[in-house]
Amino acid sequence: MRFRFIEDHRDEFPTRLMCSVLGVSASGHYAWRGRPESQRAAANRQLLVEVRRVHGRHHGRYGSPRVHAALRAEGVAASRGRVARLMRRHGIRGAAARRFRFFIATSCVRLLRRPLESAQYASQDYHDLVQAAGMRQSMSRKGCCYDNAPMESFFHTLKVELVHRTRFETRDQARREVFAYIETY
Repeated sequence: MRFRFIEDHRDEFPTRLMCSVLGVSASGHYAWRGRPESQRAAANRQLLVEVRRVHGRHHGRYGSPRVHAALRAEGVAASRGRVARLMRRHGIRGAAARRFRFFIATSCVRLLRRPLESAQYASQDYHDLVQAAGMRQSMSRKGCCYDNAPMESFFHTLKVELVHRTRFETRDQARREVFAYIETY
């Protein structure tokens, strides 16, 4: 790692100075430069190409576990830790949930409360609307989390991987992007 750092920064600082600061010999650095690339380094370079391909194909949404799974499905042999290490070392990251930031805007304060949402979904008007659309309404009893958990998980993933990462210019564009995410991804 130190020799690689020295090599990457040799145009900015004198090589002997960097060797001294990093506690390595200049002769060791020059010997390292003259060595051929190891099999492991060559394999890592090729694996990195595959990681970038899979990561790009999935629009930067996949983190190391999903990239690893996609590579395994394609027959590429590499451990999950190795894929994670390469991604971390090269700054490749999957989409992650945004951290919650609490702030109060005096001009516009909006509150959403679960009881209000539950009341809306239990109302007769909503029930009639669902029936008119030819759908079946499903509501679990109070305290039962299993009915809604899969949809909550899906909407969380949709928001993290698409909605929060995209600036939609029009409502129509948003509809197209969400449709493409659900139907083709």
